[in-house]
Amino acid sequence: MSNQNTKKNRTRIIFAIKGLIGVGLIAYLFYKVGIKSVYESLTSADPKYLLTATGLVFLSHLFGVKRWQTISSALGIESTFRHFTMLHFLGLFCNYFLPAGIGGDVVKAYYLSKSEKQRRSSYLSVLLDRYIGLLALLIVASVVALVQFLGEVDKLTKNLSYFIWAIFLMFIVGGFV
Repeated sequence: MSNQNTKKNRTRIIFAIKGLIGVGLIAYLFYKVGIKSVYESLTSADPKYLLTATGLVFLSHLFGVKRWQTISSALGIESTFRHFTMLHFLGLFCNYFLPAGIGGDVVKAYYLSKSEKQRRSSYLSVLLDRYIGLLALLIVASVVALVQFLGEVDKLTKNLSYFIWAIFLMFIVGGFV
């Protein structure tokens, strides 16, 4: 029983340290940016638009979590939506505060894998989730480029449309390869 209490206490201490690091990083951010300018920006914003934007961003994250859970389930990794949500936001935090842009993905995949056998599938699930997310962005960009291209546009916009379609095509071909 003592070993179990030691584990619980260690988990609580680690959680407290992580919380303090998070609060410290946010405090440092406010210090560098200036809390007055953050306050002025928030108070001058229209609350209706601010709440709508916040809700839509949060909803997009939840859709992303569900997409990742579905991909992982197809690869044989079963876990709760709550667990995937926790890992998603942990990865998001790491992406913002670790030097490498993929650090959060590595953290998500590492904590998703429960055993050495699942490690490969967990990393593959994160990679496929990123691939599908980028594919969706490229589809939207290609449609917007098409709409722009069909209208009266300048040479730069047409060249940009060609560039977007070329990236999309290379991405599709690369995916099949």
